[in-house]
Amino acid sequence: MTIVVAPDSFGGWKTAGDVADRVAQRLEKAGHEVLRCPMSDGGEGLLDALDRAGVLERMVDVVSVGPHGEARTGPVGWMGGCPIVESSVWLRSSGVVAPWQATSVGLGRILAGLPGQPAVIGLGGSSTVDMGLGMLVGLGGRLWDGSGRPLSPSPDEMHRLAHIELAPGLGRAWTVWSDVSTTVGDGARRFGPQKGVTDLTRLSEGWAHVVAVLTAWRASHGLDPVPLDLPGGGAAGGLGFTLACLGASMVPGAQAVADLVLPVQRQLFAPLGDNYSSPSAG
Repeated sequence: MTIVVAPDSFGGWKTAGDVADRVAQRLEKAGHEVLRCPMSDGGEGLLDALDRAGVLERMVDVVSVGPHGEARTGPVGWMGGCPIVESSVWLRSSGVVAPWQATSVGLGRILAGLPGQPAVIGLGGSSTVDMGLGMLVGLGGRLWDGSGRPLSPSPDEMHRLAHIELAPGLGRAWTVWSDVSTTVGDGARRFGPQKGVTDLTRLSEGWAHVVAVLTAWRASHGLDPVPLDLPGGGAAGGLGFTLACLGASMVPGAQAVADLVLPVQRQLFAPLGDNYSSPSAG
């Protein structure tokens, strides 16, 4: 029997490649032929899956910060001259459960070197709920409250946001691979609990307020509003919606990864003949 092992990552424990190897080793000991095919939905483990499939040209370690400002070093992949940024590298928890203080500044600092340059951003596996305000600051933006005072990008302050100082359109050449199709209107209540948020009403109201400010910010630059029902807008603590407000295009991450890995899969699975069904088909 030939068995295809195609897991996603087990967040916080093992990469998809590690899981595939562990499962495959036991199946091989039982006498089966095993084809390893680590996968990803665009969230945590994206770079590992692409690297194992052999579609990355290289990975380069860069330095930024984690969700609580701690120094962090992590990889950025390159494919066809295009950088692949896995947001979870900069947004995953380091053991501190403080969702009202966690921000996406670290991701913004990575993206700050990529305005106008084609790039892929994989969303998912975050411990943040800051609606991407930290990312805007990391990109060089400034946030102000209603009295004209500088505002922290932490979720604890998002209700006071009144104005964003940053040129829109920085992300027009970026493509976002989202690990969920959840909209921004549903994201706070759906994912807040798993990130340690207990006051979901406050978080939902904060997100709605930030959405209103982002919409007004785009309007002040003559840009149409981003649809509230945009699939993936609620991904990674609302980052999906804010990236769309910067002009980025949103696509389902699982399909995007399958489309890249599929040519490799076809070569691996050729011995299975007509009995093989592509993961992207179902």
